[in-house]
Amino acid sequence: MKQCFVQGDSSTASLIPPGSVVKVLAEFRALRPGELVANKGECVQIVAYNPQRGYLVLRQSDAEEGWLPAHVLSHQAVVARKPWSFRFRKPSFSGGGRRGSPFNPPSQPHVQVLNSKSILVQWEGEACGHFLLECSRHQFGDWVPVGSSTKVQGLSHVVDGLTPGETYSFRVLSPLYGGAKIAGLPSSPVATPLADASRFRHRYQELEELGLGRFAVVRKARDRGTSQEVAVKQVSCRRQCHSATHAEYSLMAQLHHVNVVRALALFDNAPQLGTDSIVIEL
Repeated sequence: MKQCFVQGDSSTASLIPPGSVVKVLAEFRALRPGELVANKGECVQIVAYNPQRGYLVLRQSDAEEGWLPAHVLSHQAVVARKPWSFRFRKPSFSGGGRRGSPFNPPSQPHVQVLNSKSILVQWEGEACGHFLLECSRHQFGDWVPVGSSTKVQGLSHVVDGLTPGETYSFRVLSPLYGGAKIAGLPSSPVATPLADASRFRHRYQELEELGLGRFAVVRKARDRGTSQEVAVKQVSCRRQCHSATHAEYSLMAQLHHVNVVRALALFDNAPQLGTDSIVIEL
């Protein structure tokens, strides 16, 4: 098996934290859909990062959102991890105006996996008529509205109809006056598990044991469809909860490095009840 050196990986250590405001170092003209046209010296806020597309940013001057490659952005933050605030002038009876209180974006949402197709998203925010909820599949990187209706009442929402085995992030937006929107920071990536033990047994043939630890046993397995040999880390749910295993899988699935093994799939309660399995490159 490949050796895993996550802490010493310089590629992850140099990422710009979400929420940071940085300057554009060079003029950039959009080449692909979803990319942002940017001029040298402009300030943008970091929203998210995707290894294939670079950084999803929000331009300060007009709040336009789009992707920029990492090489055109400064890694020295102008404002580090500080979400924007807005003030509005409210009319008074005398015809003048006064400053309103700052309007802050919704908080970074907390996500909880309910089953292989559903995730509970919860957040905090200012009282308003409704919120807007968007999700991003890490395979594609674009933000899309959740469900048929983009308006969400309250401070939580159950997202149904997700694809088992996919990794998602969620963010909450507040509508502003004039049709504008302000977005909160995206949630941590979370993976929906593949369905059940029968699907695992149908896809993989278990072979010999490779290692045994306090929380899990690692076995070699063969993909029945492709004949690819993989390692399966089978985690006892009594030793480690579902959410911790999901977080471990999400981290491994999004890492791309020659010295880091990558997770290929996640199964809840497979190959038997009370055991979660992470399929890993061998």
